[in-house]
Amino acid sequence: MKYNPNLAEILNKEAELKERKERRKNSGVEEAVAGETPKNIIPSLTDISQITKYCKDFYGKNTEQMQKLLAEGRVPASIARIMQINLALRNDNTGVKELYLNNYHDTSDLKAQRGDEIKIVLTTYADGSMVPSLRKYLDLINPDEELIDGAVNLGIDNRYDAIQGEGVIVTNRKGLAKVIDSGLTKKQAMDSLFWKVVLRDPDEVPDKYAIPGLHKEVVMYIFSEYRQRFAPTEDINKIKIMGVYPGSISNNVAELRAWCFSGLGYRSYASGGYVLDYGSGRLLGIASETPGAPGRRKRK
Repeated sequence: MKYNPNLAEILNKEAELKERKERRKNSGVEEAVAGETPKNIIPSLTDISQITKYCKDFYGKNTEQMQKLLAEGRVPASIARIMQINLALRNDNTGVKELYLNNYHDTSDLKAQRGDEIKIVLTTYADGSMVPSLRKYLDLINPDEELIDGAVNLGIDNRYDAIQGEGVIVTNRKGLAKVIDSGLTKKQAMDSLFWKVVLRDPDEVPDKYAIPGLHKEVVMYIFSEYRQRFAPTEDINKIKIMGVYPGSISNNVAELRAWCFSGLGYRSYASGGYVLDYGSGRLLGIASETPGAPGRRKRK
């Protein structure tokens, strides 16, 4: 058989990867290997024990807490992830349900905006793992970044135009929902592009981001819980909650902020206008089930 240098290189590479995987398995250390995607196994968070074990609040300025969260090897939760937790806790009576359903969270779902155009940036896949190509936009939320009106300045270094790809859904303010800056009826929330995107409707997001059935289940649950707690005598079809408040900026400004999802008592609205250096920010960090921070090489 004629010698093929390319084949030899491939075989040597496969042998090296096999050896490193075996060493990593024996040592219990998660090691990033060149040519191999680092494993970041995200827990399913289907019961209270998992939620309390893997979830951690990071309270304070997003610019500081985002970096602390990432440094611990955690992934910031998306709106979809937070609502999956809420759904898992729907029958809980230990008090954990109230901590999540009643609290607001800033999320890994980002809003990039220039004038009237808005990009919804989904930085995590359906399984909760981070999208490697969009990690850099979470990294922009840091204490050293010079903010403009509390937002990351996307008007420099071609930042705004560079935000593109399958996890980026482009629309405009009026395209987010039939009504913006106000509560929505259940039907309007069902029809809202914003809620379909962040709750991962398969008709609006790529397959790797899609969570079939979540959007409808969440809207039904939120409206039912709100009516039961705050408006028991009202027609559920006339209740207005889950408003979308994107914020307004001038045409010559481009900015990046994190979408914030409020608690049920605040009508479960989403805001894209909060400042990133506000002292009462709250991020939810999800730990992986593998040892070590995702994508980091650990050395002795």
